[in-house]
This record gives sequence, C-alpha cells and structure tokens, in this order.
Amino acid sequence: RNTQSAVQCYRRAVEVSPTDFKAWYGLGQIYELLHLYQYALHYYKKATSIQPMDARMWSALGSCMIKLSCKSEAMLVFERALSCGDREGVATRELARLYREEGRLDEAADCYLRKLAAAGHDIEQILDAGSGIPGAIGGGAAAEGSNVSAMMVHGTAGGRPLDHEHVDGVLFLANFYKNRREYRVAEVFCNFLVDVVGPEADEARAILRNMRSALLHSTGAGAGATNESTLRQTRSRTKGTPQ
Repeated sequence: RNTQSAVQCYRRAVEVSPTDFKAWYGLGQIYELLHLYQYALHYYKKATSIQPMDARMWSALGSCMIKLSCKSEAMLVFERALSCGDREGVATRELARLYREEGRLDEAADCYLRKLAAAGHDIEQILDAGSGIPGAIGGGAAAEGSNVSAMMVHGTAGGRPLDHEHVDGVLFLANFYKNRREYRVAEVFCNFLVDVVGPEADEARAILRNMRSALLHSTGAGAGATNESTLRQTRSRTKGTPQ
C-alpha cells in the first residue's frame, strides 16, 4: 500500500513538472525494489537525461543494468558516472568489481586507488612510503620506527583510518602489487590490514610471508626493488582524481 502511494505521488510530481529528475529517480528506485528492472531502467534513463552531470543517476542506472545482465553497458554507464565525480564512490566500487571479473586488473587497481584518494587518503604518500621501505619484507608490519610503520600498522591509510568499505580493495591492491613483484608497495597495503578484524588480516599476513619467502629464494640482487617507473605511472593515474 505504501509503495502504491509513493508511485502515485511520484507520478503526480512528473505530471506537474516533467523535468523533476528526483521524481523520475524515485520511480526508478521503487520499481527496482519491486524487481521490475525494465521499468526501473526506463525511469533511471529519464533521470539521467534530465540531470546528466549527476553521478548518482548514472550509478543507479548502471546498478540496474547489472541486474539485467547487461554488463558491458553497465561498465560504460559507470565510467560516465566517474566522469561526473562519483562522490559517493558507488560507480568506482562497481566498476572495479566488473574490471576484476573481466581480468582487467590494471584498471581495477586504478579504481581502488581512486576510491582511496576520493575518501581523503594520500595516495602519493602511500606510494612514496612503499618506495622507501627497505628491500627485506618485515614479519607482518613495516620496519620498527619507520615512517611507514607509524602510518600503516594501526589500520590507517595515508594518515586516515581505513574504513571497512575499503578493505576488499586494499587486499586486492596488496595482491596486485605482490604479483607485479613490487613488494615494497604491496607491504604497505598489507600493513593497512594487519589490525583489521576479519579474515583479511590473516590474508595480509600470508601475503607478507609469501613475499618474504620469495625474496629469500631469489637469486637476483634487485629482487625486492620496486619498479620506480611503474610507481610513477600509478601516481600519474591518480592525478585528476575528483576531490
């Protein structure tokens, strides 16, 4: 009954003012809750046509497209949301997940870095800290007394507390840099997680042990060195992130 009343209110609103994007958006939300995704899609499209610079409208449209199994179209829509700022981070999170499913790991990493930056974390500081860690990997935390230890070991990222919504992305970044043999950056991301309550802390410690073992068995003198050119590329990708 309440749903029907809400639909009637929104319909009256769009009859009075066809350019009321909030009413179209509200209709989309209601029909999405009712699992009538094709109807929701129609109303979200109306909202985006009226308010094309609002990332929330595009994010809602993209989420609805995923429920209709329109993954490729959803990715394009989420990319449009990113171009509009995506202050709430919905499009960034969903796009990262879709990139991971497609095996586009560089682009997924870029999304997670952008999401951290948008939340106020200093990505430059994080990457610079990673390039400054000694070659050997520590036993689950950065070297005692180092700047990285002070910044990371208590579940903070770039000097800010690590919100739970970022945990999955940070774990992905730890694995991403580990697989690229950029162990010093990977260690920084692992140290975001060592005090997190949950399985991610155990996974981070396992990554640290794996990296330490890889370094011990490596015969190359520069096995633990960070690829500075790749770091610069990563930093350049984060430039222009919406504040």
